[in-house]
Amino acid sequence: MSEEITRRGRPPRQIDDVAEQPQETVAGTPAPQRKRRSAVTGGGLKLHAAERPGYKRRFVNDDKNRIAELKELGYTFAEAPAEATHGPGTRINRLAGTTDDGAPLKAYLMETPIELYEQGRQEIDEELKIQDQQISRGLDPSGELEKHARGSNEAQPFYSTAGQSAIKVER
Repeated sequence: MSEEITRRGRPPRQIDDVAEQPQETVAGTPAPQRKRRSAVTGGGLKLHAAERPGYKRRFVNDDKNRIAELKELGYTFAEAPAEATHGPGTRINRLAGTTDDGAPLKAYLMETPIELYEQGRQEIDEELKIQDQQISRGLDPSGELEKHARGSNEAQPFYSTAGQSAIKVER
């Protein structure tokens, strides 16, 4: 007695079947095409957003008080139509990782006018310039290390320049 073995599942695809498929459906509309897949090698920019003229944009993690800090600096949430976002609402957000307790960490797209951004950059540059001057004079910019190291309340040189003409600061 000869028993036939029947194969379960979808029949194997024949190469000729692909060529015989019509390029249009019965209604005359084009057949749906498979969307081109993006590379999965990690080369894509996950936190990329289109530029908006006159604004500086950045993604901000919703961690601790970070969003409130940026609101105080003049940043606002970038808005988009609900269908263009990755979740409910109009705030543009991305999954950025997990918090310490394992909850999802989201990053929201925020923006500020270029004028406010440039003003903030100038303030930071001024603070850095003062620190650079203090370091080049041999002082600790914070003043904390020299108080603890010497046990006094007055500022004294902390960085030793013995054997050197001066500390060279490069940017």
